Amino acid sequence: MVAGLGFLVIAYDEASVQTVERVLKVHEKGPTPLTFGRGEFTLEGRRETYFLVVYRAELKARQFKRFQKDIEAVLEQAGARFDMAPIGAVKYRFLLLSEAEAPREGQPGVSLERGLCYLVREERPEAALEMFADLVTHGAPGLCFTRSPPKRIRDTHRLHKTPIVWIGQQPPSREFQAVEDLEELSFLIAKFLRERSEGVVLINALEYLVQTKGFPGTLKFLYGLREIVAHSNARLILSVDPRSLEAKELSLLEREMECLKAEK
Repeated sequence: MVAGLGFLVIAYDEASVQTVERVLKVHEKGPTPLTFGRGEFTLEGRRETYFLVVYRAELKARQFKRFQKDIEAVLEQAGARFDMAPIGAVKYRFLLLSEAEAPREGQPGVSLERGLCYLVREERPEAALEMFADLVTHGAPGLCFTRSPPKRIRDTHRLHKTPIVWIGQQPPSREFQAVEDLEELSFLIAKFLRERSEGVVLINALEYLVQTKGFPGTLKFLYGLREIVAHSNARLILSVDPRSLEAKELSLLEREMECLKAEK
């Protein structure tokens, strides 16, 4: 879950809808929102438009209140008909949208059958990342979860439109999202693959998950992922350093996945 402070704005006519949307999107005096959404609801037979804006929890309550009043004043000055109210602390699951990367010429150098999970045995998470980048830059929608520096991955492999998510409590920079809970991780992958069937997901932080969540919990998480991947005709690439696991643990993983060994 991602926590933040938010407010709700209801606009009462089409001109006000356009004004609210413009002001919320381009207002320069406030912080950059974590998320900005628009929707509709029906009350007593009348359809209204609402806007939901959420900011990072690090934003102090006093700053948030001052910013809300500033937005209110701008909307009133623009003649918008609206109601506005803070909604306090908000916890929500962030969404990930993957767009196609600039395609490379030719065919991908790796061929992975759809609907399967692949375990790449390597001391450093490099070969798995190369496979992932190869598939993503040849038309496959991708989603990457990592403990490697996300910006370096983006720049090195030119993954400018592919979501790269830090596994841990705090991302290295605000440019990237972070996730640590296994349930949340599973939700994000399932959500992504429902919207991007036949996609490819990379997890190159298995050692971290085992250390922080324990092997039984991590294995159960992977059991669930295996079903999600099979049902969505997707591909999961999992990088693991075999030195980090007990022989029995590694054997259990290998029974559930297609095993690949990185070339030295």
